[in-house]
Amino acid sequence: MKFLTLLIVNRHSVLKLADFGTAKNLNDSPPFTGYVSTRWYRPPEFILGTSKYDESSDVFALGLVFAEFYNLTPLFCGTSALDQLYKYIDVLGADDFKYWEEGMRL
Repeated sequence: MKFLTLLIVNRHSVLKLADFGTAKNLNDSPPFTGYVSTRWYRPPEFILGTSKYDESSDVFALGLVFAEFYNLTPLFCGTSALDQLYKYIDVLGADDFKYWEEGMRL
């Protein structure tokens, strides 16, 4: 399996994280591939099987990357998709599904 993740630094010492592993055109339309991103950085809706995703999944993953930079270890290290979901719930708590209807459907 190959991953294309880069740390990019410009002449102003601005650091950017770039991952082109699942890059796609913003004008593409669903359905997309069912397997997206490394498990440890996948948002819960991916684990539950959604086929709809957008930039918010990148924001979720970026938050986990920053947590990893801060803690010097990954925040959620699931050994399977289900274990990953349990790790999210253990740290973040179970969501009240009246606020996340898509999660309840999935």
